[in-house]
Formats: sequence, structure tokens, C-alpha cells
Amino acid sequence: MAENKPFVADIGTIVSVDMDFDCTSATDVEFFIRKPDGSEVTWTPAVVGSGGSTLEYYIGSGDLDIAGIWTLQPWIRFSANEQWRGDPVEFIVYSYFSKL
Repeated sequence: MAENKPFVADIGTIVSVDMDFDCTSATDVEFFIRKPDGSEVTWTPAVVGSGGSTLEYYIGSGDLDIAGIWTLQPWIRFSANEQWRGDPVEFIVYSYFSKL
């Protein structure tokens, strides 16, 4: 049986994090990403779900460019004085095989 795994160069994969609280009043929401090579990027997820507690990001072209262990840390701003970082989450992006 095939497993649903993210691979290098995938497009459309959904990265989803349940924050366990309502994020609908947030003014900014980000996923801070550290790639396996140590470089960092920021993805901007959408707030979704019936309680507004889920953050979702659809992987686009070029987002998953390196195989290895990636780290994601959610960040939410509700106001200038109220910001929150979630716990870091690790996930694996797999390399793929190609016939030459």
C-alpha cells in the first residue's frame, strides 16, 4: 500500500497544523520553515476549519526543493502586543527516483 509522503518538487500537498485555539482574529499568520540545509523561508498559511483553529498551506512550485528533515514553526500575531509561536514540528521530504 502506498503511503502519502511529500517528495521533492511536489505541488499541491497540504501542510496542516491544528493550533487548538481560534485563530480567526489573527492579523498575521506564518509558518517559519527551516530546510535541511539550514536555510529559512516563510510560508503564509490560511486559517481554516469550523473553529478557525487549523492553519493550512498548499505547497507551490519550488517550495519543496531539498530532500531531508524540515522544521516548521507556526507564528501568529493577534495585535502588536500579542504574538505567539507554536512548537516546532519536523517532517521529512523524500527524494524521488527518475529514469535517465
